[in-house]
Amino acid sequence: METKVYVILVLIVLCGASPQVFGSALQGGSQPDAGDSSQLAGADSCTEPGGVCPPVDSNDGNNQDEPKGIFAYVSFLHDINAQLQTFLHLAKDQSIQLLRDELNRLQRDTKAEIQQLRSEMASKDQRTQAEIQQLKTEMAARNERIQQQQDDIEQLTGEGVAKNQKIQALEQRNYIERCESGVLDTPYNVLASGSGSRYRDLTATFSTPFRTTPVVTVGIRKLDIYRSRNTRISTTVTSKSPRSLTVRIITWADTRVHVAGIYWMACA
Repeated sequence: METKVYVILVLIVLCGASPQVFGSALQGGSQPDAGDSSQLAGADSCTEPGGVCPPVDSNDGNNQDEPKGIFAYVSFLHDINAQLQTFLHLAKDQSIQLLRDELNRLQRDTKAEIQQLRSEMASKDQRTQAEIQQLKTEMAARNERIQQQQDDIEQLTGEGVAKNQKIQALEQRNYIERCESGVLDTPYNVLASGSGSRYRDLTATFSTPFRTTPVVTVGIRKLDIYRSRNTRISTTVTSKSPRSLTVRIITWADTRVHVAGIYWMACA
């Protein structure tokens, strides 16, 4: 309604007409003004004989043409209003169509972006699953290597314990670095005279001194005694050191020893 009034006022100003002329048009459109009513009333109140009234002057003729012009303006304004309404409807329809097109475009773009995001997410999921599977495979292989290493460590630990036990057993034994041996003989007839207990000490010096005092073992190698006498003889180690040893050959009673010889062996 406000648009219609503004358009009418613009047309009035452009056409040079006064607003009072179009007052009735704004209210109802095609109602006659006060001049038309007075004219109709004058015609009805004619008192001349025979009911014939005198013709109106030239001013009255102009007043009769004025309603026709008003009706023409009103009709013109109605046409303008109809065209404007049509234009507004067309513009509104075009705007709605543009909005629909824009909405459809946004929907297509959104669907395309969503599809692209889904594709990217699917690709990322596949890559992630592949990486996870690869990591699982690597972890399984690593765990297998770790288990193998633990088995090797346990085996080596067991072997080490066994070796330590052997070492302890060896440490409890006397360590023999080397041995040296030789023979000792008494001088001839040194024990052939006399009676009672008699002895002779024989000493041997080692070719290379031992680092510790050696263990000495002796044994009789040969024995020559006087006939018709009992054989009485014994040997004992009287002293030993890293450098030498001394063996004592003993006889007693009436035994006469011409020669006595022994083996000796020292180890350390």
